[in-house]
Amino acid sequence: MIIFYSNDCHIKDKTSLKVIGSAEMQDRLYILRVPSYQNLQIKPVKSPHITNTVNFIASDLETLWYFRLGHVSNKSIDVIKNKFPFVKYNKSFICDICHFAKQKRLPLPLSASKSKKCFDLIHVDVWGPYSLSWIHGHKYFLTIVDDYSRYTWVFLLKQKSEVVKNLENFVVSIQTQFETTIIKVIRSDNETEFFMTNFFINKRIIHQISCANTPQQNSIDERKHGHLLNVARALMIQSYLPKIY
Repeated sequence: MIIFYSNDCHIKDKTSLKVIGSAEMQDRLYILRVPSYQNLQIKPVKSPHITNTVNFIASDLETLWYFRLGHVSNKSIDVIKNKFPFVKYNKSFICDICHFAKQKRLPLPLSASKSKKCFDLIHVDVWGPYSLSWIHGHKYFLTIVDDYSRYTWVFLLKQKSEVVKNLENFVVSIQTQFETTIIKVIRSDNETEFFMTNFFINKRIIHQISCANTPQQNSIDERKHGHLLNVARALMIQSYLPKIY
């Protein structure tokens, strides 16, 4: 329960109505008054993820504030300390919990390989669904990127099932429009709409797929999606168009 007065406010326990905190108004903002920690008694806490018991004691508030603030970074602690000098933290402290909670996947090695000519390798991917149907009912789009030239084709889709038809028509049109040029390799993610085994066998096309849950291996199409969406979003905002466009 919080009771506001003209220049401050009191925080009370809802059951006993005992004052458990207070704040003072400064520049139209309520600043929490800091209680004295001289008589603070906090029991040690054990965690199965750390090798040693972390003792929260009144004489050492360094780890106490670190845990209270949610294992923040040293940079964030420095900003807080500049505003609230009573917050202390020892930068040499090593937190074993953070090793479990904040670990990240190792980056994938960069690929230096690149096609020697157009249509040796193309990247395909589907984006969507969008939260709203566009003006003609489309909610997805298929992107096809040539690895050599980075030329991009975009096909709007109403359903993911339209991927097969659009990709088959694209392969045939490339062979027709560029005469002897044929597509050698098609690279996609693990989406089932790209599992066109019979078609790829008939056209003598190698189908390469990325590892499961690893969109980084299809990074060319992923970056292309980001670029297309950023450009479209900028043009829509500039033109004051609703989201259906």
